[in-house]
Amino acid sequence: MMFGLDGSFAGATAFVNGCDAGNAWRLLDGFSEWLAVGLGHGQNLSWQALILRHALPDGPWGSPIAKLDNRRNGLAVNALFDLLNEFLEFRDENGLAVIFARYFEMFDIGHR
Repeated sequence: MMFGLDGSFAGATAFVNGCDAGNAWRLLDGFSEWLAVGLGHGQNLSWQALILRHALPDGPWGSPIAKLDNRRNGLAVNALFDLLNEFLEFRDENGLAVIFARYFEMFDIGHR
């Protein structure tokens, strides 16, 4: 176990939430929106649920805190850290404004 992680998706998401808390809840700014844009849906879901949809596109998804079988758990944990890295790089290069502009455009938010 590294950093107290047990290898589970639930444990990994709790760790990432702790990192977010330790960064004044700013680490994940725009993450849910970026994930939803990547999927083309899911603007009403938590980032944890969106990760499961990226990792397991054919479902079934269930609750983000439900225990997953070994194969699905591995896919979800890998997707979490891969997508988080992609997101942080994208946000550093493009900024939050670009993320939110794409999100608002895709989901037709604020155009009514």
